[in-house]
Amino acid sequence: MILVQAYTDTRQIRHIPICLLMIFAFSTLVISCATSREIQSPSPTEVSESRTDSKATLPIANNNDGNEELEWQRSTQKGKEALRATRYNEAARHFQKALTIAQHLDPQSQSVAESLTDLAEVSQAEKSLSEAEQYLRETLLVWEAALGKRHPTVASTLNNLGTLLVRQQRYAEAKPFFERALIIWEPSSSSDHPAIIVALSNLAIVHRAQGYLPRAESLYRRALQLPQDSLNLANPQRLKTLEGLTTLYQQQGAFSDALPVIEQALTITQQVFGLKSLEAGHRLIVLRETHHLLGHYDEAELSYRDAMTAYEHALGNDAIQIGQTLNTLAELYRDRGQHALAQDAYERALPIYENALGPHHADVGQLLADAANLFRRMGQEDQARSYEARARSMQLVTNP
Repeated sequence: MILVQAYTDTRQIRHIPICLLMIFAFSTLVISCATSREIQSPSPTEVSESRTDSKATLPIANNNDGNEELEWQRSTQKGKEALRATRYNEAARHFQKALTIAQHLDPQSQSVAESLTDLAEVSQAEKSLSEAEQYLRETLLVWEAALGKRHPTVASTLNNLGTLLVRQQRYAEAKPFFERALIIWEPSSSSDHPAIIVALSNLAIVHRAQGYLPRAESLYRRALQLPQDSLNLANPQRLKTLEGLTTLYQQQGAFSDALPVIEQALTITQQVFGLKSLEAGHRLIVLRETHHLLGHYDEAELSYRDAMTAYEHALGNDAIQIGQTLNTLAELYRDRGQHALAQDAYERALPIYENALGPHHADVGQLLADAANLFRRMGQEDQARSYEARARSMQLVTNP
């Protein structure tokens, strides 16, 4: 299974419009390959337990019957169950016990490498990245000693180490790990093997983060040109590679180049998730923003309306995403001089904002201030003053 972990280097994308940043904040991809088990990060809502004595070793059972291998399997299974339940301290104890058993049986065995990888996964879930790195480096030594330095499983561990280093913005250190993985995978796999796609994408990420954008673009393009048997139209890895290439073009302000890439990503998203899915709505917003920046106002309006349809279907009519879409649609109409349509969009967005965020939220105040400016352009001074007074009460309007 292929794990995709996300990372964005915001230092290089400060000039990208906020709507694009909201959608592509996680489009910088770091992928761990299939032949080594994935190392997952916890969701933002998961809270780690106290790490006090979290790596204490459980006592090994008296295995007079010599069934230590079975005991390793049991400890590993208990650790995985605890990890899935986010009981990280418990998971670490079970995995540490499994490692001790495996090392007793054979210090260079697959079981040792798997137990080290399990402990790395717990450490990463607990955001102890330096500890996770140490476990993966030990895993690499075990695999290299057991299988040789050019085995595909070694490449997977190299890739996972690179992934971990990218999470820490240690790009120069990550690059040789990805390069080594690609050197191993290319001759040992068919030309369309998913591992090659992974390695090319990871190298593109590193080059992009270091500012070598032409080289990053070349790597993304090379990944997208791989045979369709593996990288077919609806393949999630193709989508993620397209996202990375889109972000690269956004960093350069090359929105004309980004447009066809975004359109390809939208097609895949609609095929995978559905025409009216939440994911399709997000992608349509990116498409709309790009059209707007390019002055394609009719296309931008159409993308917005399609996005609202998708959001309404996925979330209901009162979701904040509907209000946000109406708000930005109002800006589009305002920029085109279609003030009546802009007024209607602002007035439809306002109750959604108030219900979803509360009447005194800062975003409500900003919407009121923007609408007040529109009303003044339209010569509706009383309405402008009313909205300004409400916005001023939230200390958002400083120069009425």
